[in-house]
Amino acid sequence: TPKGDEPTPQRRALEWLADEDERQLAVSSHFLHERYALASFWFSTYDYAEKHEGKKDDGTPLPNWLSTNNWMSSAPTCSWFGVHCEKGIDADGSVDEFNVTNNGIRGYVPEEFYKGLTDVKVFDVSHNLLNGTIADSIGHWPDLRLLYVNQNYFTGQLPGSIFSPLHKSKLEILDFGGNFLSGTIPNEIGDLDNLVRLALYENWLTGTISPFLANCKKLDTLYLDSNDLGGTIPPMVVSQLTELQDLRLRSNHLTGPIPSDVDNLSKLKLLYLDDNELTSTIPASLGSLARLEEMHLYKNKLTGPLPSELGNLRYLTLLYLDSNQLDGPIPDSFGDLHSLQQLFLFNNRLTGSIPASLYGIENVEELRLNNNELSGSLPTEIGQLLKLRNLHLENNEFTGSLPHQMGNMDDLEELRIQNNGFTESFSEGGLDSICLLRDQSLAEFVSDCDEISCDCCSQCP
Repeated sequence: TPKGDEPTPQRRALEWLADEDERQLAVSSHFLHERYALASFWFSTYDYAEKHEGKKDDGTPLPNWLSTNNWMSSAPTCSWFGVHCEKGIDADGSVDEFNVTNNGIRGYVPEEFYKGLTDVKVFDVSHNLLNGTIADSIGHWPDLRLLYVNQNYFTGQLPGSIFSPLHKSKLEILDFGGNFLSGTIPNEIGDLDNLVRLALYENWLTGTISPFLANCKKLDTLYLDSNDLGGTIPPMVVSQLTELQDLRLRSNHLTGPIPSDVDNLSKLKLLYLDDNELTSTIPASLGSLARLEEMHLYKNKLTGPLPSELGNLRYLTLLYLDSNQLDGPIPDSFGDLHSLQQLFLFNNRLTGSIPASLYGIENVEELRLNNNELSGSLPTEIGQLLKLRNLHLENNEFTGSLPHQMGNMDDLEELRIQNNGFTESFSEGGLDSICLLRDQSLAEFVSDCDEISCDCCSQCP
């Protein structure tokens, strides 16, 4: 290092090995290379961050490395916090797992770290504060099975080496989510035919969804959400990834229809396609996903009627179809969704009355039907929704009065009925019983006070 310049973390690691490390392993020892790799990581994070990543207002260093047990001591590296070796903690041995997740680590991962460790099977630095790029040499670990670098501040592109044939049959989990990675998803990802989980969510990835993902037939979790991906959903991805249980493509710029053969995903439990630009109708085949628990299709450009087949989804707890251009009535079959807790249909063009069957969903907690063209009156059966917390009916064409049975809804917290045709004095009948809820759980009660007398409303727009 030139005189006057600060030594690099790598130089600091070498000096520590030569001058301070009491273990003094032989130069020819493979374990010395691992010890150097780990020391380089230490000086690139703990030491580097303290010098280069600012301080608190009181001048003290920012928190870093919540646990440092045995690091940079004379103890075998296998006993250092987060380091695991097949030989156990009492000896130097090949590092097969490196797990320092959620340890408040700042700084960057030096390339020497990836090159010095050769037998890593599990690498987990998730939920830290690491930055910089992910070196391509991370893909040189031939036995790597699980890779977690999610929830950091990594930049640059996905390391191409991780998609090489070297990892074809061993790599099971790739989690790059929650960083600032850019570029595209390489087609070579389809070569990883043992992959079970792929998470690239919350990055700046562009391009399209690679159709070669369809080759990863063991995938049960696919997170590509919150990126800048465009194009259509490749039909092959939904027709061939039959092991999928969790599919999240939300918050991108995806266009075109939802592939009709989505019913091939027979094991699917969670489907997040919301906040895209998807068009056409909701395929009736979605009603064949017998294990589905959550369906998020809101904030798209979907048109047409609500498929009655969705009423077959007996395990569905969340159904979000709001903020589209859907029309027609609410199907009677929706009353068969007995596990449903939240039904969001607002901001569409739905017509007709609320089907009586809907009042038989005893577990529903949120019912948001506002901003449609729904009409008719509310029957006495609405009082059966005893778990209902939020009822939003505003900006429709409802008429009549509110049934006094609504006073039985002791858990009701929000009731919005403004911009409808309801008529009644709140000192009479059902409205009087609702006013009694204002002394209990009902915190927000919004109505048209110019049409009806409402002394207990929280807001009269």
